[in-house]
Order: sequence, then structure tokens, then C-alpha cells
Amino acid sequence: MRNEIGMAPKPRAAISLTSVTDVFLRSLYDLLLLPEGWYFGKGTAPSLKLIAIAIEIGDLIRLAGARKREVFPGADGGILVSGYHKDDTMEVFCGADNKFRFSLERNGEDLDYSEYLTLSMVKDKVRRNSWTQVNSYGFFTPNTTVRSKSDTKASRSRTPVMRECRWSQHFV
Repeated sequence: MRNEIGMAPKPRAAISLTSVTDVFLRSLYDLLLLPEGWYFGKGTAPSLKLIAIAIEIGDLIRLAGARKREVFPGADGGILVSGYHKDDTMEVFCGADNKFRFSLERNGEDLDYSEYLTLSMVKDKVRRNSWTQVNSYGFFTPNTTVRSKSDTKASRSRTPVMRECRWSQHFV
């Protein structure tokens, strides 16, 4: 029998996770250890492929500004990834059938609930509903002060010079 990666599966009890210290990742990897029938005799553990997708979504939610992340198993082998920022909640359900569900609650009000999404649609929703400003600088947003009009111009062969620059960190 072959798994999604094309390799023979290892027995679930043989998986060693002692080196994983991140609580979110540890919780995800622990889902691999769920026995068949864990949910009233019908639950199945998620696949390695779905675990990898949940890690990617969890990272996007973290980059979107979540201060805390959690995962919950679905009875059908799916995974619910939740991110929290103050009183706000962002959730993505990763279905074993590669269908995704997105929900967003801000200040106790449901702002978005979408079902039957693709992975790229979910990634886009997470990015668009970020709690922070996401840009090409990653975690940082430059605050620049322009002293003259020439500071804003750049020729094709010259990179513009920022005379004064302060960096503000969004993830404190």
C-alpha cells in the first residue's frame, strides 16, 4: 500500500516527534497518531499531504498577525486551523477531499464565511483579511521621510536612496 507521496507508510507508532518544540506544529503532528475510529468508531487521521497544507495555512495565518494558533481534527480526516488576534478569529477547515472552508469573525461579528474553496482561494482570503499590513518587506513596513522631490525619483541605472528610514515591527 502506498501513501500520497508514493512511499510505503510507516506504522504510526514509529513516528518520532521528540524534536518538535513548536506547540502548533506539535499539535499538527500529533494528529497523525490518532487511531482509526477515534471519533465514536468512525474517525480517521489526516494524511501527511493535508498536514503539510495545514502547516502552510497556519504559517499564513501567523503572518497575517495571529497571536495564537490552534488545530482541531475533523472526524473525516480533515483539519481545522484557527488563528486568534485579540477578540478576532480566523478559521480554515482543510477537508480530506481538498475542499476548504474559511470563516472570519471580528469583534464578535461574522464578517466572512465561505465554503467549497480551493487552496489558492483560501490563501488569498487569509492574505486579504490580515490584521497587519503585509507587503514585500515581510514583517516590516518602512516609514520614510522624503526631504526633497529628487529623493523620490530614480533613473533606470540608479536605485533611489532613502535619506532617513525608520522600521516599525508589526509582530511584537
